[in-house]
Amino acid sequence: SPNQQSELTIGWTGTHSTLKYLDPILDCISRIQEDHEIEFLIISDKDPEFSSVKYSFKKFSLQTEIQDLDQIDIGLMPMPETEWAKGKCGFKLLQYMAMGKASVGSPVGVNKIILGQNERGLVAKTEQEWEQMIRKLIQDQELRQELGKKGLEFVGHKYSKASLKPKWEKLILQSLTP
Repeated sequence: SPNQQSELTIGWTGTHSTLKYLDPILDCISRIQEDHEIEFLIISDKDPEFSSVKYSFKKFSLQTEIQDLDQIDIGLMPMPETEWAKGKCGFKLLQYMAMGKASVGSPVGVNKIILGQNERGLVAKTEQEWEQMIRKLIQDQELRQELGKKGLEFVGHKYSKASLKPKWEKLILQSLTP
């Protein structure tokens, strides 16, 4: 059936070691895809080979990273409540925000500060909340734009573009070396 609105893309970026963080929300993404023409884009160094959900895979590359991230309308950052995860830096959220994209993240560690009280991105803990928040963003273009704008402002105030680029490249290269 022809689409009234152009297809939205929900997406995730990260290395294969953190792909497992997506497992708890794959069922809810699958359910959402039953009602909405939604592209689910994975940008990683390795194809996750999910069987339970329709997705497209883009191999991570520094050369195409910006264009690849720009295809995402709603960025996802699920994380478990573990000590290790609490120490992670919220880099994915900052990447989505730097691209002016709406995002949904687990309220773990620094993510709480980055997302705020649903003011710069939406917070989701349970699978039910993940489904609720993703659906909310799919249905509300104004909210997506508003969060994208606030996220971009947050990143702009906290991290200037000039100082960010070398840090990003260093972080990305570090994350790719075993």
